[in-house]
Amino acid sequence: MPGRLYADGASPPIIASDLTLHANWGTAPAVTIATGSNDQRGSIHINTNATVGANPTVIHTFKRAYAHAPFVIVCKGDADDTEEFAVTAVSATAFTVQLVGTPTQDVDYAYNYVVVG
Repeated sequence: MPGRLYADGASPPIIASDLTLHANWGTAPAVTIATGSNDQRGSIHINTNATVGANPTVIHTFKRAYAHAPFVIVCKGDADDTEEFAVTAVSATAFTVQLVGTPTQDVDYAYNYVVVG
């Protein structure tokens, strides 16, 4: 359909091992990946644990490399979150998302992403 961007392609779903969480998310944070999340779009929830630190990141490794670095857009996935998320690095094989600020222990943080390449 003209005028719309669809992200339902043949991209396989992402799994927890496609994400690398920085230590500042805390000791053994819990990750939930929304059904249907893939290289093109998705939603990630991270529940922090003890020993959180400032500006934690998540590295998403693509299931299939892009021909060049794509455009990546992120936004908060939970209206209750006071911190913002930012894309801090993008390559043909991965992108990095950062929580700007220090997370609170035992709180769920969520973000949505769209990748256009």
